[in-house]
Amino acid sequence: MLNDYAKGNFQTSTFANSFGDAETFKSSWNASPFKSIAPAIITDDQLSVIFYLLYARYGNSHYATWDPHQAEYQIHSAIFKYAPTWIRKYAVQKALVQLTDAQLLEGAKTIYNHAYNPGTAPTTEELDQVDDQNTTTAKRSALDGYEYLTSLLNDSLTDRFLDKFKDIFLKFVEPTGPIWYPEDI
Repeated sequence: MLNDYAKGNFQTSTFANSFGDAETFKSSWNASPFKSIAPAIITDDQLSVIFYLLYARYGNSHYATWDPHQAEYQIHSAIFKYAPTWIRKYAVQKALVQLTDAQLLEGAKTIYNHAYNPGTAPTTEELDQVDDQNTTTAKRSALDGYEYLTSLLNDSLTDRFLDKFKDIFLKFVEPTGPIWYPEDI
């Protein structure tokens, strides 16, 4: 590469050097001790998505540790700790985005049952016999439905997940080795 000498030297590897593609990333995860105890929600498809998200954010970022194996286990550890929650929240987010307008207008339905002398002790469970029933059905306006939906949507969900990995990488982008100029080589 032209002017490669002017970039300086880093003492640590990058994410892209450790994991060049999604298959390498997945095989590294599958060989790690975290795989055997991780929830089944972390599938190969989710690992591929996680790889591409990490590559997009940290691909050319250098590890903060000099030991590439430690950095690899730090990445696996973060996936083990945070990926199941992120995957589940993302599934909920996806379901919210796919709600129809009719579903947004639906409100809660409340049912009040009353029984005169049911012959049982007072309880918080449903009664076998009902003498009287009242229902309340709420319906939202379109504006209320959209407001409720937008209050539930979370566009920073993936950013917060990716931020869990930031301590694995150098905070300051400055070469840790000397800059070599052509006449010094």
